[in-house]
This record gives sequence, C-alpha cells and structure tokens, in this order.
Amino acid sequence: MAAVAQMSEYRRKRDTVDVDGLLLRLADLRTKRYNWDTHWSDVARRIWPSADEFTGRAKSTRISGGGEKRMTEIFDATGALALERFAAIMESINTPQHKIWHDVQASDDSLNEDPGVKAWFEQVNKILHRERQRPKANYQLQMQEGYKSLGAFGGLPLYLDENPSGGFRYKYCHVNQLYIELDHMGNVDTIYRVYAMTAHQAQQKWGDKAGEKVRTALADNKPYQTFEFLHAVYPRKNVDPESFGTERLPWVGVYIAIEDKHLIDEGGFEEMPYFYARWTVNPSEVYGRSPAMMALPHIKTANQMQRTFLSAGHKAVDPPLLLPDEGVWSAQGRTIDIRGGGLTYGGLDPITGRKLIEPLYTGARLDLTETMLETERAVIKDWFLVTLFRTLLEDPRSNVTATEILQRAQEKGDIIAPQAGRLKSELYGPQIQREVGILLRQGRLPPPPPALLEAGGEYEIEYVSEAARLQKSREVLGIRSTFEFVTAASAIDPAARFVMDMAEASRRVGEYEGTPSDLMRTPDQVAQMMAQEAEKQQAAEQLAIFQQGAAGAKDATAALAQAAQAGQTRSATPGAA
Repeated sequence: MAAVAQMSEYRRKRDTVDVDGLLLRLADLRTKRYNWDTHWSDVARRIWPSADEFTGRAKSTRISGGGEKRMTEIFDATGALALERFAAIMESINTPQHKIWHDVQASDDSLNEDPGVKAWFEQVNKILHRERQRPKANYQLQMQEGYKSLGAFGGLPLYLDENPSGGFRYKYCHVNQLYIELDHMGNVDTIYRVYAMTAHQAQQKWGDKAGEKVRTALADNKPYQTFEFLHAVYPRKNVDPESFGTERLPWVGVYIAIEDKHLIDEGGFEEMPYFYARWTVNPSEVYGRSPAMMALPHIKTANQMQRTFLSAGHKAVDPPLLLPDEGVWSAQGRTIDIRGGGLTYGGLDPITGRKLIEPLYTGARLDLTETMLETERAVIKDWFLVTLFRTLLEDPRSNVTATEILQRAQEKGDIIAPQAGRLKSELYGPQIQREVGILLRQGRLPPPPPALLEAGGEYEIEYVSEAARLQKSREVLGIRSTFEFVTAASAIDPAARFVMDMAEASRRVGEYEGTPSDLMRTPDQVAQMMAQEAEKQQAAEQLAIFQQGAAGAKDATAALAQAAQAGQTRSATPGAA
C-alpha cells in the first residue's frame, strides 16, 4: 500500500510540473547568457583560471578529469592577487569569523527594552554565529569562494540547506551553474541550477528515480559516467496554507534529469534556499557586473606590458649580436662563444682593433616601462578596493591623528555603501531569515517570549560588521567635532556644556569602536548609578552641613565657657567694682 501511495503522489507531481516548459525556459536562458559567459571566461583566464568553466570548458573538464594548465595568459599577477585580497577584505568587513556581525532584534523598539525579549534575541544571535562556525556547516570556506566570485564575475551564488543531523549546510555554486530570473521589483526570485553528477552519485541521492539513462549506465558498469540535472526553484503561484503537503510552501523545488526530460522529484521550501547577490547591476541587465569586469582593460594592458617588459629585459641582459657578413665569417671557420669566460677568435680587426661583433641595444627605457606598468597596477588595485583598505601601518607618516583616521573611515564607508546595501538585501538578510526559520523548525532555538509572540514575532536585522561601522564613522566624526567645539565654547558660555548628551555620545562612540556590549552599561544601569551618586553627594553635603553646624556650636560653647570663666576671674580679683 505504501508503494502504491508513493506512485500516486509521484504521478500527481508529474502532472502538476511542466517539465518540457521548464527545459524550454532553461534553453532560452542559456542562449541569453552567452555574452555573459564569454565575458566571464575572458575575466577568469586572467585572474582566476581555475574558475574558467564557461563556453564549453565545464563539460570538457568533466570528461577529461580536470588538471589542465590554465595559467598561460597570466604574465602579470596583479589582478589575481587583487582578487584574493578583495575576497579577504569582503570577509573581514562583512562576515568576520571571529565575531558576531549582526544584531537580530524586535521590529517594535519598545519590545527591545523588555528584558525577556532582549535576552532571547541575544541568544539567537549567539546561536546563529555558533551554528555557522560548525565544521559541518562549512560557512567560511564557501563564503570565501563566493566573495572571489563576486569580485571576478559580479555574482555570489550561495545555497543554504538544512543539515539532516541539525544545523546548516552551505554551498557556493559556480555562476556557470545558475540561470536567474527577476520579479517585477528587480529581485532574484527564480533560480535554475544546472550541475553534473555521476550515475553513482545520482543513484545515491535519488535511487531509481534518477532516470533511465542513469539506470542504464549503472547496468553497463559505467558508474562514473556524468549526467546533467536541473534544480529549479521558483515562487509557488497558488499557496494552500491548509494543505499538509508541499502546496503550503511558498517556494517550489523541482529536480529534473535533463537528458531524460524526466521529473525526479518535486518539493518545496519555506524560504528561498538560493541567494544570488550582485555587485552592481545595470538597469537593463539581469546579472551583476564586477570589479574585475571594470578593471579588465587595465588587466589586459598590464599583462601585455609585463610581457613586453620581460622581452625588453631579456634583450637588455642578453642582447642580439651584430656580425659581419655571415658568409665571410663562416668561411673562415669562426665561431662565437657567448659563455662566461668564452673566447671568440676573430672578433677584433687585427689591424685597427675595431670590434667586429657588437651587441644591438635598442635604447628601450625599462624604467619608463616599469613606471607605466605600476600605473596600471594601481588602477587595478583601486577597482578591487585594495588601495582603499590598506592598513594605517602602511602609511609613511607617523603623526596620523584620530580625526584623520575617522575621515578615512568615512570615505571608505561612502564608497562601499551602495554595494554594502545590495549585499544586505540580496544575501545577508535572506540568509539570516532562512537560518532562523531552519533553527526554529529544528527546535534549536529557545521558545520565543510571550511578549514577542503577542506582537507577531516580527524582527529586523541591524548589521554591526566593520562595513556597518565604517558607514557610521560620519556620525562619530560629528560627535568628536562637536565635543571639541563644546569644550572650547564652555570657557566663554558655561551653558554650552549642557547642550550635548555626553552619556549617549559616549555610548555611540563605544559602539563604533567595537567595544564589547557586555562592557557597556545599559541606560538603566547608568541612571541607577547616577541616582546612587546623587544620593551619596546629597548625604555628603548634609554631613558637611551637620559637621559645620556642630563645629559652630562647639565654637559657641567654647566662647561662652571662656566668657563665663573671664567673669569669674574678674569677680575674684581684689578691688573689683
């Protein structure tokens, strides 16, 4: 009966999924992406050769087993090194491994003052960070490849799956595998992922449902023959919240064996499992453009200049030789020995002593070529933000002030703001929402407090990464400038020192500088300490008044005693009137 029920369910899915329609749409998307494939291949060959899986390369690589030499077009490594540094910069300022880079909190600000709600969100932030760092999640490694993809191809595709044993599984997907479509607002809402698996792998994943060609390959003892599969994820048109099946899920997930045109499985997701973040997008384009695509003319120029520079250097240290007529020279049986310490007889005219062999110097300016090459390298580094994020230790000046540091941070924040905003909306925000959903369904988060549930459980994400900090540098720079002005103005008008809320200003500067939150006192704690300090001061003032009064009374008593004693003395003196 169970087998009959499974077959009935499969037929229902097969009838509701338009396999031919999906494959036709995929073919259309492949045709439309041709220009991108050639452009990406052009980039990959010069800065990331191992990722050159475009224009037929991917299929030939699977057949050959890989390992081809792909460095033949790189003569200058500036672009390749800049890409590696770009990825490191992106990780360090957006998703650093050593610290929590986001603050999930209630959408209702008043709820964030509730101790139970606040404590719950603090736990959520810690659990999210901990789950990403688990070895089975593989988050940092996949993101490192993703950031390189963002720098090279303008897209960061990431797949987030539920780990059957609990937690997450992340996978960077090569841009060659993904075809995307946008909704009416320009957001990526449909993913077609085409990838290869061996017959053995497909049978492990889907069993007999993997398709006829897979079964044939296994029967013919060809378990490592490769086949293409499609994973299509798109919004469900008619969501049935009352259903107990996949119809209640807002996202459809379909697996298809492409060569068989065979539906393997149809399921669904609570959240979109694929994220496709783009660096910058032209209004009429779907895929993103990258720093490497912008820098490509300079990368090509640097490669050609380096090639010419090497050739010129070779000629300079091992120049070609100018000889007399070949026939005359060879007729006399003479040879030229160009080895160190070698002897070449007949190289001098025996009468005049004139050299008969001369090196050919072209007069090439190697120093000028090097200067021109460095200019191109600097432009490449600028496109990849390498120059922008040089550490202050590299600054030749030793007298860099705190204000200058903040001004530089402000400039960095202004430059990266557009891309940081796109990464938040297309990657980090959806990623965190899916992570929270997965952990809630797995029961790996503590129960939300009643106050949060009554408010609908809505939350928002504030980013506390280095990138977010850089964007706040303008505010901190303003605080510092205002403080300096207030300090000077207070000497003229004492009222100026009451203008600025120093407690709140100190808090914001501490947050910007990255001071751990557990070392920062809350406003309530500060108010309580100020009240205690006021009580102590009031008690001290009262004690001083009391002591002053007591001292006065003591002095008065002593004065009266002295007066009485003086009177007695006068009375006892003979002859007193």
